Parts: sequence; structure tokens; C-alpha cells
Amino acid sequence: MKSEYSGILTIALIAVFSLLLLGCVQTPSIPMGNNTTTGTGPAGNGTPALNSSQPALPANLTPLDISLIDVPAQSNVSLITIHGILNRNATLAISGRPIRLVDRAFTVNLTLVEGPNRFVFEAADQYGEKKTVVRVIEYAPPASNSSENETPVYIPANGTAAEKGVPVSITVSNNVSLLAFNITMGADVLNLGTISEGKSSARLVVLTNEQDSAVYVHFNGTGNISGMFEYPKPFTMYRLGEEHDIWIKAVIPANATLGTYSGEFLIQEIREKKA
Repeated sequence: MKSEYSGILTIALIAVFSLLLLGCVQTPSIPMGNNTTTGTGPAGNGTPALNSSQPALPANLTPLDISLIDVPAQSNVSLITIHGILNRNATLAISGRPIRLVDRAFTVNLTLVEGPNRFVFEAADQYGEKKTVVRVIEYAPPASNSSENETPVYIPANGTAAEKGVPVSITVSNNVSLLAFNITMGADVLNLGTISEGKSSARLVVLTNEQDSAVYVHFNGTGNISGMFEYPKPFTMYRLGEEHDIWIKAVIPANATLGTYSGEFLIQEIREKKA
């Protein structure tokens, strides 16, 4: 969905949703290790875990397994989405956090910190069999994000200034299940969803330079949501048609009052005057 602001920038709101930390886990303090897969229980290779309260193990039962999709060994973005499926009915946890399954399948957003990130996927069935899969994802931010490699930020000395606001709202609730979020892009308001205290939500935005002149872009906010915004670093776009990705992201404090917060995410510019 695109909305255009005349004379400023084209702002494309991309249908990429990031509900950070809801259904995702990270253990960056755990040292990086090899990717491993283990199985325990009657159909695995370890010691059986049956007890008197567990049902009898059916004959010729297929060993429990976890199939993971889109799990890279390395990433240069801090938020990734992975998918997976279990080969039969069981429960699933990622690094100890229960994950909701739909027809044995799951989709989870994982937030990465710089360096190795270790995630432990563990499934367990009613017969006491377990399956564990460990994946380590190395996150290295793009070199262009480092100060020594950044494109110099140019601020036009006597340019024209303007700004446009993107209306944004978010609801803070303590009654949010892993998949019970909502995110909408109405005619006027970008709704970042309903999340709990201490969590965050974001939406990807693409800015396009529509004029053949340099434009310096920086950010601000209004309303009671403005203190929750995580503002991108300022930057300069130099060429006609040049695009730049940003995230409109709200981080909810752990002690936030429940309710709905709203305001505007301001995209401010100083555009170089044409000769």
C-alpha cells in the first residue's frame, strides 16, 4: 500500500509486520556452538522417558521430528521470520518459551543481537519422546551501518524545510497471546497492534526521493506515543528515485499504563534548492 505526499517524499508502507519479542526468544549470552539435533524417548536414540501416566507407545511409531524453514546461519538484519512444522502431534518450545502450533506448523519472529544467537527448539509428545534441534544464527550488521563506512550526511545550508506526519497508534494490554495481535493500515492511521508491556512493534516504510536534488531527512514525533518511538538515524538522499528503508517502531516500557497510545511519526526534511 502506498501513500504519496506531494512535494515531499513518496512513503510506501510495506506489508511487513514485526511483532518483536512476541513468540521469539534470544539467548545472546550463550556462547556460539555447533548446530545440533538430538532425540530422546522410545523412538529416539536416548533413554526412554516413559512413566506409568503416559499412554502405551504405538507400534512402528515414526520418530518425532522438527522441520525448520528459512533459518539462516548468518544474517545482516536483526529481525528474521522462520517457519517450521512437526511431523506429528506434540508441543513445541523455543529456548523454553511455548510456541503455538496450527496443524503442527508454526511461524515465529526472531530478534537477533550482534554476534551469535543460539535458539533451542524442543518438541515433546504424549508418549514422553522429545526432539531437540539447536540453531545458531550469526548477526553481523551491514558494513554501511558502521560510522567509518557511512555515506556522509549532507545538510543543505539554505534549503527548503518541510515535514509530513504518519498518524500511528498502538494498544498496550496484558491480555495478549502469542498470535493474538492485530495490525492494520487504515485510510489515516497506522495501527501497530496490541502488545504487552516491555514489548515492541514495528512497520517497514520505504522513502523515495521524488526530486532531482539532495534531501536531508530526520525524524520526530507528537502525541503520547512519541516517547515510545525508536527514531532512525538522520540521513541524506542525493539522487532522484533513491530509496531508503526505515522502521516506524514503538517500544513499550515495562511499566507502561494499559491503554491506547497515539500521535504522529514525523518525517522532516531539508531539501536543497535547485539553482
